[in-house]
Amino acid sequence: IDELVDRARPRLLQSRIFDAGKVLNEKAEADFFILLAPGTKSARVEAVKFISGSPDLRPFAENLRTIDFGPVFPDAAPSKIVRRGTLACTTAGACTFTLAPPETVRTVN
Repeated sequence: IDELVDRARPRLLQSRIFDAGKVLNEKAEADFFILLAPGTKSARVEAVKFISGSPDLRPFAENLRTIDFGPVFPDAAPSKIVRRGTLACTTAGACTFTLAPPETVRTVN
């Protein structure tokens, strides 16, 4: 089983990384909380909160609402999930939002 997990690890990491578009043309990182709720085809972002990191990324919190997180919920039951993630941009302007594994989030700041 350990071998199967090791082989799947890169795919699991990729499933947590989402394209955030061209947000900022400088190297910067910031952490955000997002509140996900069931949508018609994909989870929808109900709220975004800046936690820490580069203040230059704070104004782009609303851009995280446009990311397609895919089918997070098994059905449309009234449920919500809070996830922590990092918005990271390069000097070339490519930005990604990477969800932190839930088991690694220990505090709210």
